Amino acid sequence: MLIKFGKPEMKLNEGTGNTENTGIKVKFRTRGRRYSLPITQQFEHSDVNWRQTFVYVVHHRRDWSEVTYAEINGQMYQVTGINPDSANLPNSYDQITLTRIVEGEESDG
Repeated sequence: MLIKFGKPEMKLNEGTGNTENTGIKVKFRTRGRRYSLPITQQFEHSDVNWRQTFVYVVHHRRDWSEVTYAEINGQMYQVTGINPDSANLPNSYDQITLTRIVEGEESDG
């Protein structure tokens, strides 16, 4: 599936005076696939809300700087983990952990 990665795009709401997140400023797009962690890794991350957290594998990138948000099918996610492949080969993949942003909840991204 297509995943858009970037950082928050903020806009001033002139009515309230608050800055609001209006989506993401896309740095790059790539295709990815959901990945299931082995049970031992799930126990290591037992404090994570697995109902809202998903792991994807995407083609390896050398630069993940300024990537804090992702969008998949119009749903916003916060990038909460990046596990880059150390091999740095054309057929390498990175594991990306995304946490769904639920409307009304604050995020620190």
